Amino acid sequence: MKNPMGFGVAVLATASFVFAGGEGDKKGGEGTKSNTPAPTLVKDGWSGGAGKGLAYTSDNFSLKLKSSVQVQLVYNNWDVAGDQTGFNMRRARTVIAGHLYNKNITYKLQTEWRESAAVKDAWLDWRFYDKDNYKINFRIGQLKTRYGRDWNTSYGLLEFADRGLATRTFAGARTRGAIVHGTAVQGQLQFLARLRPPSRD
Repeated sequence: MKNPMGFGVAVLATASFVFAGGEGDKKGGEGTKSNTPAPTLVKDGWSGGAGKGLAYTSDNFSLKLKSSVQVQLVYNNWDVAGDQTGFNMRRARTVIAGHLYNKNITYKLQTEWRESAAVKDAWLDWRFYDKDNYKINFRIGQLKTRYGRDWNTSYGLLEFADRGLATRTFAGARTRGAIVHGTAVQGQLQFLARLRPPSRD
């Protein structure tokens, strides 16, 4: 296939398939309520099903276990080299999350089976203030840098196959440390303060 200018034309077709549900709402970030109905939980017992994962809940402890796989098929229609196709597995993850002692203390552990550094997220979060329209949390561990809303949305709930270029350039990383974060005005305003250790200099 040739055009009048003699340049090659490449067509990239990407299909991403995600199995199992994600977290939160589309483009909503972590602090936004989900429009997806949560799986029905049995009081002080186990529940689950296809696409919902496995869950245990009680007043003092809960655990949700789910896994997801994202695969990608790439097709290139080159002018000179001919058609090329490829297949790869973008993500293969397992998430364990829930609460400890009471629902104001939550945790999350997420692993990636495709990478040598398997742990993606490992944090403990304590909501120490929850009155009127204000909620303030303290989180410590390995977590997302929390810049922007696109980065904080689970990949399983993105509107497109990949995150935006700006997000991948400026926010696509995780860090270890502690943050104070929260919401105000019924969740319409979100704020974040990163706590850094004192310099050794």
